[in-house]
Amino acid sequence: KLNLSVSSDDYKIDESNKLIDMIDHKTTVDDFKKKFKVSEGFKVVVDTKDNLVYTGGKTKIYDGDKLVLEFSNIIRGDINGDGKISALDYVKVKNHIMKTNVIDSKTIYFMAADANNDSNISALDYVRIKNITVKKDNTVKEYYFSYKTKKNEEVSKLKGKICYEFIYGENDIGRLGIYYYDKRD
Repeated sequence: KLNLSVSSDDYKIDESNKLIDMIDHKTTVDDFKKKFKVSEGFKVVVDTKDNLVYTGGKTKIYDGDKLVLEFSNIIRGDINGDGKISALDYVKVKNHIMKTNVIDSKTIYFMAADANNDSNISALDYVRIKNITVKKDNTVKEYYFSYKTKKNEEVSKLKGKICYEFIYGENDIGRLGIYYYDKRD
């Protein structure tokens, strides 16, 4: 019997189903290996695309030249399996919700589409994935606008941030504006 142990403080390792979950998108192999620990003497080989760990890729553990354990990798939000979260991914979630192209619930791609990890693919997952794509550089676009109050008073130069997009009904996509205001002189 092998004296092999695997662990990570950052990733969820499911040894019975051979899955490594909760890997951040855009994780490089070097970053992955820093956070994935195996017993001394074993070698770790990770499948990559453009040096990124991706959904559907494998993490293989070798004892010398012998493959002793293999995991499938899951990046929540990376439904198309390229290691990045993009419009291609949130469109897959939208299509699943609209039932135009349903993701098989028995696949790791279903788990990847379940961005909020609640065992269901819903508008919440779509919003989470869409927001990641909108915030490519971790900034939120700010909009300046004005409006009139019920007393017909002009309130101007308020700063707001559009935060969420959501799906309602069977065929409609809308925007939900959550705004944070601050008065400008």
